[in-house]
Amino acid sequence: MNSFFQTTDQILQKITCYTPEIIGVIGTILGVVLGWILRYISDNKGKIIISIDEYLDRRSNNGEYGYYLIIFIYNNSIKPRYMKNIEIKFFCRKNLFVTNIPRNNISEPDFRYITNEKKIDIVSLCSYDLKKITLCDIIDGKDYNILSKVIRIIMFYENENGKIKKVIIKNNFVINDVSIYTDGEMFPKQ
Repeated sequence: MNSFFQTTDQILQKITCYTPEIIGVIGTILGVVLGWILRYISDNKGKIIISIDEYLDRRSNNGEYGYYLIIFIYNNSIKPRYMKNIEIKFFCRKNLFVTNIPRNNISEPDFRYITNEKKIDIVSLCSYDLKKITLCDIIDGKDYNILSKVIRIIMFYENENGKIKKVIIKNNFVINDVSIYTDGEMFPKQ
């Protein structure tokens, strides 16, 4: 029994003489692990911030309804992010009436050019990137009777994690109050 205590005393003496080195190794390992955790938190922090700059809409004599939406999109994270499957949905209370996939990249808010543009597919944002996007389209006249009951317009998109996000464009909105264009230009040049 006495030899056991002697060996433990010897072991404790050897450990105490190497204490600064052991503390240094443990500190290094803990520093690396803490760095990994903080990097993971900072990489996954942040989101896409969407600001609606302008929303114009018009209807024609034959009942077509056109909208022109300018939004600013900002990625406030280190990771690149993207938006896909962008849709503009028109609601009456909680009932969905019309879903529309908007077009992109028109230079002037003019009715004649909207039909030549491609439907928007994906918006890619680098880290700390700000983009100005123009979304527009014309909804067929056959849907206009339904659209006259719309009070809320919401943009939906899918983020890089596959989650569906929404941005309210207009709330308590009345399409019947929209002015009618007659001269071929849906949106006046400013």
